[in-house]
Amino acid sequence: MTAETVQIVVNLVTLIALMGGGGILVFKIGRAVSKFEVVAEHQAIDIKEIRMDVKIIGDATLKLALQEERMTAISRRMTNLEATVKELQHGEGFVFPISAHLGKSPP
Repeated sequence: MTAETVQIVVNLVTLIALMGGGGILVFKIGRAVSKFEVVAEHQAIDIKEIRMDVKIIGDATLKLALQEERMTAISRRMTNLEATVKELQHGEGFVFPISAHLGKSPP
């Protein structure tokens, strides 16, 4: 074998080794990309579930706020009714203002 033949054989072996390494690299990158695609699909499903949960929590929060507002309104009405009952228990108020009829101040 001449020096040129040896050099050609060495260059061919180097070329085949580089192509083999490149092929393995492409294969591994392809597998990694497919794994990332699977992970991305799972994450998309998880994000959809989280969005549904957030919507449910938002609806529950809205219902709770409405209930709180109703309770506040009922509390105000009860306070007004209690004040009216106290006035009536003392014999003075909207129904029978004593001082106006008797001409004197109440005790």
